[in-house]
Amino acid sequence: MSERAETPRCVMAVDIGTNTVNTCLLVRDAAPVRRTYYTHLGEGLDVRGSLSEEAIGRALAVLGEVATAAADAGADLTVATATSASRDAANGAEFLKRAGAVLGALPRVISGDDEAFLTFEGALTAALDPAADRLEATLDGPVLVVDIGGGSTELAVGTLAQPGPELTASVSLQMGSVRFTERYLPSDPPLPEELSNCLSVAEATLDEALSDEAALGEAATLVIVSGTAETVGAVELGGWDERALHGLRLSKAQVEDVFRTMATESADDRRHNPGLPAERVDFIVAGCCILVTIMRRMGFAECVVSTGSVRDALASRALSGDVAADRA
Repeated sequence: MSERAETPRCVMAVDIGTNTVNTCLLVRDAAPVRRTYYTHLGEGLDVRGSLSEEAIGRALAVLGEVATAAADAGADLTVATATSASRDAANGAEFLKRAGAVLGALPRVISGDDEAFLTFEGALTAALDPAADRLEATLDGPVLVVDIGGGSTELAVGTLAQPGPELTASVSLQMGSVRFTERYLPSDPPLPEELSNCLSVAEATLDEALSDEAALGEAATLVIVSGTAETVGAVELGGWDERALHGLRLSKAQVEDVFRTMATESADDRRHNPGLPAERVDFIVAGCCILVTIMRRMGFAECVVSTGSVRDALASRALSGDVAADRA
């Protein structure tokens, strides 16, 4: 049954992706608390077509932790979405039923277009604390927001307006850091021909999207969000610092430098790079392939990192009463 919270004081927003579960605990008039849990839910999905019981077990264990955190914080509303892995898996509906029982809120599978829209909103309106200016105030429009996930990549372009950004066009592409690692980068470190193939596929996929949706090519500013974006920024900074990451501007040369470093090192060497989470060691090269392809093909001289994403849009909407919670 779907219930709408009247005026929630504290909400927990949960975004279940292919590689991670991202949460945002938002209390009215307080700074948001964001957490990222690594589940590798989509591990092997591209080959089997379904989620493995082992991966499901990891995700359910994390969702149990999230449910406990929400209860401890006194959250009176939990909202959850599920994206690429749950959309694509033959047993996605079964997983979501089990996830809802653990979380106490049935995750809603969102389309690629909905994911792009929420990402666009969350990236530009997220703030580190209630008094902080939103990122959109510092940008030139139109803005292209890119979310490189584990199973898919969302591109959303829009204009900066009041009271909030307005989406013009969006696409969801079947390329992601986990999917491309499993398909195209089997060697450690990747062979030159594997990297070339991965980049070529990314370019062909992007070219098709640009051909179908011309508005994507009209953006003046590139904003990148989620795991690959934050990791590239953190490696360039030499460590993780959310305040330093949010709004960080990276030149194309800096992104290319991180890519070269990641792509030429073995996993054992790569993991020693400051700012690189251990859980992303195996997938960051493919994520970089997608990011550099977008910057090269679309001619962006720099990109701006945002720590906002789907979870931020969900949390803000829920706190204002705009999101219905499906209770398990």
